[in-house]
Amino acid sequence: MLDNRDYMRSERPSFGGGGGLGSPSTWSVLTWVIAINLAVFFLQNFIFSETPPFRISDGGGGWAPGFGVSVEALKEGEIWTLLTHQFVHSGFEAGGLAFLHIALNLLMIWMFGRAVLSELGSRNFLIILLVGGVCGAVLQLLTNSNTYLFGASGGAFAILLASCCLSPENRITMLVPIPIELRARTIGRAAIIISLALGIFTMISGQGKPGMVYGTAHFAHLGGALFGFFFVRRLGYADGSLTSFDLGQQRKRSEMKNPFSRRERPAPRTREESDVMERYDDILDKVSAKGMQSITKEERAILDEVSERLRAREGKR
Repeated sequence: MLDNRDYMRSERPSFGGGGGLGSPSTWSVLTWVIAINLAVFFLQNFIFSETPPFRISDGGGGWAPGFGVSVEALKEGEIWTLLTHQFVHSGFEAGGLAFLHIALNLLMIWMFGRAVLSELGSRNFLIILLVGGVCGAVLQLLTNSNTYLFGASGGAFAILLASCCLSPENRITMLVPIPIELRARTIGRAAIIISLALGIFTMISGQGKPGMVYGTAHFAHLGGALFGFFFVRRLGYADGSLTSFDLGQQRKRSEMKNPFSRRERPAPRTREESDVMERYDDILDKVSAKGMQSITKEERAILDEVSERLRAREGKR
C-alpha cells in the first residue's frame, strides 16, 4: 500500500544522482548547490584571492568575501546580494578554522537536504534553501544594521527545520560535542531556541561588531529556521499523525517487512472499512502527486483516522 509510492521508496537522492558523482547532467539540485558553493570558494581563495570581485576590504586592513549583503548594498540597489551572499564564505584569511564556515554549512545542507529533496522535490527544496537564506539575511539586517553578511547558514537552517518537520520522530545521531541520539523535533526546537538566545545575548553584550566579518549572524540562522518551519507547515506537514506515521517513518519501513502492504494488511471486516481504506489509498496517491496542500479537511481527517488505526495495529505486533 505504501511501499510502492515514490515517497516510500528506500532510495534517497545520491550525491551525484547515481553511483558516485556521475555527469553533471545527472546531478540533483542538491549536488548543484554544493558544487556551486565549492566552485565559488575555490575562485575566491585561489583565483581572485587578492582582488575583487570575490574580495573586498573590510575597512580594517583585512579582506572579506565579496558579494555579501548589507544595508548599504541594498540602499544602492544591489538587491541581488540577498542571493549572492548565500554562495560565499569565510576564506583562509580568517585563520585555519575558517574553512569550517563552508564545511559545516554544506554538511548541514547535505545531511538534511536529501530528505527534503526526496519528499518535496527540487522546486520546494530551492524555495526553502534560497528564500530561507533571504529571510535570514533580512532578520539579521533588521537587528543589526551594521552587519555585512555572507554564507549559506540561513538557508542551511531552513533546510534543517524543514527536514525536522517532515520526519519529527526520526532519531538522528549528533556528533558534537559527543555522540548523542536525539529526535528530529528536539533538534529543530533546539536550533530555534539556541539561535534566538545567542542572537539576543550578542545584542545585549555588544558583540555584534560592525561588519561582523568574523562573527556569527545568529538572527540569520533564526530567520532561516523559522521560514523552513512555517513553509513546511504551510504545505500541510508537521501538524498531525500523517507526518510522523506515514512519512516520518518511511525509510525505516522500507528497510524492513512492511506490515501495512496489501499482502500483509488484515482484510477489512466490513464493506465500510474497505471503502475507507480504498479512499485512504487514493488520498495518499493525491498527496504523492500534488502535496499535502492539495487535500481537503475531510481527506485529512480520513488520513489521520486511518493512520492512527494502523499505528495502534503496528504497536500490537
